[in-house]
Amino acid sequence: VASLALLSFFSLVFRSLAWRSLLENRLSVIDAFFCENIGYLLNNLLPFRLGELARAVVGAERAGGTIGFVLPSILVERLIDIGFGALTLLIALPFIIGGEFVTSSAIIAIILVGTAITGIIFFVKYPRIFQNIVHCLFARFETVEQKLLHALDQIHGGLHSSLRRKSIFLAIFWLVLTWAGYWASFFVAVRTAAPQAPFAWALFVGGVVSLGIAVPSAPGNIGVWEAAFVGAMAILGVEYSTALAGAIIMHLVAYLVTGTAGIAGIILYGESFHSILMKV
Repeated sequence: VASLALLSFFSLVFRSLAWRSLLENRLSVIDAFFCENIGYLLNNLLPFRLGELARAVVGAERAGGTIGFVLPSILVERLIDIGFGALTLLIALPFIIGGEFVTSSAIIAIILVGTAITGIIFFVKYPRIFQNIVHCLFARFETVEQKLLHALDQIHGGLHSSLRRKSIFLAIFWLVLTWAGYWASFFVAVRTAAPQAPFAWALFVGGVVSLGIAVPSAPGNIGVWEAAFVGAMAILGVEYSTALAGAIIMHLVAYLVTGTAGIAGIILYGESFHSILMKV
């Protein structure tokens, strides 16, 4: 448990540095870490990953920007993250017997991520097209049109900042370290259920779990996370009850680490759950 907690902590540090890079270092390292974990804490309590909006709100206040500017960096981070999960799964598949059916899921995830990033790049390069669409649709509603155009301008600025070459390269570097921590964590968890498991099993289970929870669902992905872990372990021939024990331990440790850091951040900023939610 101690090793899982330590790996989880360092993975969170690296992830916050990746997000900070996408924001062009407009947040301090400490602020990036605590804002990230406030988001995770609220994700664990609220459905549909609404904690990401909370992270954007708190992050915008600390970065001196707007929610519209910060949210794109979170979107880009998540897209890269899904790509890492799919690649992890594809790397592991040649070493896994019986896991071929999940190949299509990994490929589909990579295609969707690539399509999303292509669309984002198109928007960054040609914002005028989207502005014209808004004008055509809402020309009769001047107030609505102005608000939408203002929101588009903020989002464009955030995406333009996040997609700078230096920002992307640094974010990918930190996310590689983040995923290295995840792989090590999954290896520890998988070994608790199957002591002789090779490292490829950790990659496989980690990839399945990351894609399994990619779609926003219940608070903290309760049930979905465990189902993905147990399902991947079942493919590897591990008994249900043994796999479930490993899943619960790893998920619980992640809850404790992110929850502790998130609460510490709320206290540090003099906020409360209510005050943050009222801003979302």
